[in-house]
Amino acid sequence: MKTNTNTTLLRLAFSVVLIAAVLVLSACGGGLGNTPTGAKIIEKQELGSGATTIVFSVVDAKNEATVFTIHTDKTNLREALEEHDLIAGDESAYGLYVKTVNGITADYESDGAYWALWEGTAMSNYGVGSLTVTEGGEYAFVWTAAS
Repeated sequence: MKTNTNTTLLRLAFSVVLIAAVLVLSACGGGLGNTPTGAKIIEKQELGSGATTIVFSVVDAKNEATVFTIHTDKTNLREALEEHDLIAGDESAYGLYVKTVNGITADYESDGAYWALWEGTAMSNYGVGSLTVTEGGEYAFVWTAAS
């Protein structure tokens, strides 16, 4: 009888730990690939083969995100994204004015929208050409309507 009680207690403890782990992962969005706006993740892709791994999200006008896990040897975010043709735009005195991200265009002059660059959970104070990538760094371009 004591063996059955111990086995039952072990199973119960294991179940509690498993349920807690599932709840934590669900609350965190499953780990890498969270988006700064809480966007619905519709696609995940893995790109590259470099030594540094970053997570890059593209949040579109519908608040839907494509999340890329990028392995790169580039040290600059712009170079890491251009390496996979993820961004394009116009050069200016301030650097690259990003108009297209993952094939989606936001052009302030034509549609009143722009791409806001996020670093972690906050909007970046720097342009894409000024950011140094860090291992495990999370970056995003979020389609943003001008107010």
